[in-house]
Amino acid sequence: MARYYLDIETYSKGSRPNPIEDEIITIQFQKMNAEGKPIDQLHILKAWEHTEEAIVNHFYNRFYLGKREWDFVPVGFNLNFEFDFLRFKFGKYLGKSLNEAYFHSRPYVDLKHFVVLMNRGEFKGSGLDKFSKKKCNGSAIRGWYENKEFGSIENYITEETDAFLELYQNIVKNSEKWKKDLDNSQLE
Repeated sequence: MARYYLDIETYSKGSRPNPIEDEIITIQFQKMNAEGKPIDQLHILKAWEHTEEAIVNHFYNRFYLGKREWDFVPVGFNLNFEFDFLRFKFGKYLGKSLNEAYFHSRPYVDLKHFVVLMNRGEFKGSGLDKFSKKKCNGSAIRGWYENKEFGSIENYITEETDAFLELYQNIVKNSEKWKKDLDNSQLE
């Protein structure tokens, strides 16, 4: 199955993300190889060019239409967030009732788990912006969206994607070294 970097950006009026009340404003994905190198362009589905319903439908139809399950491996950071939003929005707009296990019972790669380990097991301080070249967290998106600064959102997404892919590539490269070290220690 193909691997795709997957991320969404949301607009929240409250202080905490809520898939029932908040809006998905972008869904971005990019096909990548096993080493994390992009092999296609970054696709950004934008609610300000269409609607939330339209981008959710487009994403669903691209990866699910006519199939009982997706045909790709999502790769991302804190994918539970994406899964919760997509599950709810698929139900709202497409009438697809998916339980929480739907996404978790399929292959996916979530770097959040690696970053928590790199942060000595601590969740606090385990953001992508702390372990990659990502310059900030997504807190500015709300203001950019309200002020219709959509170019700033797109720039943020592009920088975040590049930072994620670089981190992924470094983890893969180091895991090859760790595997080799483990194999060598078992020979002794």
